[in-house]
Amino acid sequence: MTAYDHVTTLLSFVYALALTHILSRVAALILARERVAFSPLQAVMTLNAVIQVLISWLYLWDGRNAGPLSLSTIIVAFVYTIILYFVCASATPEATDHSVDLEEFYWRSRRVFYGFYLLSNIATIFALRSPTGEFPIAAELATVPFFAPCILALAVPARWAQWVSGVGLFVVSATWLLLFNSALR
Repeated sequence: MTAYDHVTTLLSFVYALALTHILSRVAALILARERVAFSPLQAVMTLNAVIQVLISWLYLWDGRNAGPLSLSTIIVAFVYTIILYFVCASATPEATDHSVDLEEFYWRSRRVFYGFYLLSNIATIFALRSPTGEFPIAAELATVPFFAPCILALAVPARWAQWVSGVGLFVVSATWLLLFNSALR
């Protein structure tokens, strides 16, 4: 097992836990659907969290041929992974024995969700540093579109801004996946 494999094994476990966390909450809400008031905004928030886990896991593939990993790179990647777990934890509520209003949950949790998402974007930039400490400009530019939806959602509480943010984050993520698909070949 290489050092890269060793590090990515731990990161993959955290990604799996984050995905399990969000999927188990969604499944519980589906089972309690009689007591759950649906919210499309909250559903988009959950979808964006799931897609970010997928993107993060796939991005590990891109580093497979990287040179030696520095301790700082490993720590930043680990911190990023923990933040991503909190993105997932803040995206969907627990199903309780009482009624669950997903619209109310969205408005109460949107700042936490987009705040963690913004932190994950910042951590991504630091994780992209090469072992020499330089930032590869192409990778840095690829993270820029992920900032705008988060900043809009945090700065403008209007419903239209929340929709633009959620859909915008989905579009940016889907575009990244389509572009990364060519790198997998």
